[in-house]
Amino acid sequence: MFASQGTHLSDPLPSKKNLKLRKLGKSSPALLFASLLVHSSLTCILLVPPLLLLLIHPTGPAPPPIPTNEEKDTLEPKCASVKELSLLFVEFLAYMAVLSILSFFLVDGWTWIERTWGAV
Repeated sequence: MFASQGTHLSDPLPSKKNLKLRKLGKSSPALLFASLLVHSSLTCILLVPPLLLLLIHPTGPAPPPIPTNEEKDTLEPKCASVKELSLLFVEFLAYMAVLSILSFFLVDGWTWIERTWGAV
């Protein structure tokens, strides 16, 4: 039954590094579309901090597990690290910079700011 679904018991479990790379790879399209949204309307920048937190913890923070006596000394809290947040924010700023430079050259100046963000 399981063999017909393409799962094998001998397949190794993915490592933490591979899972982290997969998670960060899926965040790029979300950040690109968020930068497009902010580029078209500046008030949408309020959506960026919750988006960054959702990209780090898609299901929200998990409840803490009940540690055994051996694990009590080594148990670390699971929270969003500042490094992950800053990397995602720098990627978002890079997308915004590329969009701003493209707009500057397409419009031949900074008049696009007045036309898109001027109503704010």
